[in-house]
Amino acid sequence: MLLILLLSHLLTLKQVNWVDYPYCPDTKVRVTCTNDYLILSWKVREQNVRGTITNDQGPTYTDSAVEFFCLMPDGKHYTNFEFNCLGYCLSDIQTDMPDKNRLTRSAEEMALIKRKTSLGRDSIGVIEGVTRWKLRATIPLRYFLDESCWDEHGKLRRGTGIQCNFYKCADGSPTPHYVSWSEIKTPRPNFHTPGYFQKLRIK
Repeated sequence: MLLILLLSHLLTLKQVNWVDYPYCPDTKVRVTCTNDYLILSWKVREQNVRGTITNDQGPTYTDSAVEFFCLMPDGKHYTNFEFNCLGYCLSDIQTDMPDKNRLTRSAEEMALIKRKTSLGRDSIGVIEGVTRWKLRATIPLRYFLDESCWDEHGKLRRGTGIQCNFYKCADGSPTPHYVSWSEIKTPRPNFHTPGYFQKLRIK
């Protein structure tokens, strides 16, 4: 299948939002768009990498994880894609409060999110010291864009954008951290904050 690249951004995650968690791994993500997919190519240099969750919809955020949150077209809901360093993903559609009105993506939907990781797919426990790892995730655009974003020829319309944020975290790591692309101003670590999403043009 021919993929036509429409736009590409290289983003660096360096917002350390909470003083209790000062560690900031070197984290970059290249965001590339085609007519049908959003491709996230992550590069991370991290202390004490943790990879233990080996199933989709598990608590991937407890491992060394990279995440993408995006507002849905109705402006009331948002969707999260939380990948651990092994490529397993937690993904829902939800409102501001993650425990209310949550719709978990089906196994069939999850299977259409393609992943490739440099650390493999088996549990690695905790790797002491500094490790470099990569993750490439390909997400169908229709998971967060509506039909009005495509023209009558099936091409994504110029100027299409998304309200989003990107994160790096590791709740269960010996070096826990909570880093974001766009700044978050909450008293405690909380990525479920669509009020702090920023506009990113993907075409």
